[in-house]
Amino acid sequence: MKKNICAVAVFLFLFCLVSGLCAFDFSADVIMKNKQVGAQKGKMFVSEEKMRMDAAGMTVITRMDKKVAWILITPQKMYMEQQVDTKMVVTDKYPDEIERKLLGEETVDGRKADKYLITVKKNGGTEKIHQWICKSTGIPLKTAAVDDSWSMEFKNLKEGGQNASLFEIPSGFSKMSMQMPQIPR
Repeated sequence: MKKNICAVAVFLFLFCLVSGLCAFDFSADVIMKNKQVGAQKGKMFVSEEKMRMDAAGMTVITRMDKKVAWILITPQKMYMEQQVDTKMVVTDKYPDEIERKLLGEETVDGRKADKYLITVKKNGGTEKIHQWICKSTGIPLKTAAVDDSWSMEFKNLKEGGQNASLFEIPSGFSKMSMQMPQIPR
C-alpha cells in the first residue's frame, strides 16, 4: 500500500505537469518509469481541465476546475481527496525551467515531435530533461530525465471526446479520512 501511495504521488505530480499542456480531449496508454517505483503502465484520459489515470490498481482523477484530485482504490471501493495547487500547472514551460533548447525532430510512437533539452532548477542545483512535443497536437509525447532516473511516455494516442463519467467518483465509493503526502514542488 505504501508503494502504491508513493506511486500515486508521482502520478499526481506528472498529471500537474501534463495538465496545462493539453488543450483538447484525448486518451492514451501511459508508460511511467521511476527508480523508486519501477515501471508502471496505465491509461490516461484528458478532457479540458479534467484528467484520469488508471494504473497500479488505482485510479487518479484530477479536476483542475475543482482544484482537487481523487485517488480511487477500486478493490476497497474507497477514495482519498487531495487539494491540487493550480500554481503547479504548466502552460508552455516546465516548473522552474531555466533553459529550453530545440535539439531536432524525432518520431515518437509514429508521430513527428520536436525534441528539447530542458534545464530546470532542482534541490539547489539543476536537472536536465528531454521532452518530445508532438508537432500536430502540442502534447508532450515523452518526457524523460537525461540520467534515465524517470520517464513518462504516451502510446496509442487517440484524439477525441471523453465520457464525462470518467471524471467523477463512481457511486458506492466511500471517502477515506487518511491524508495524502504533499506533492513535491
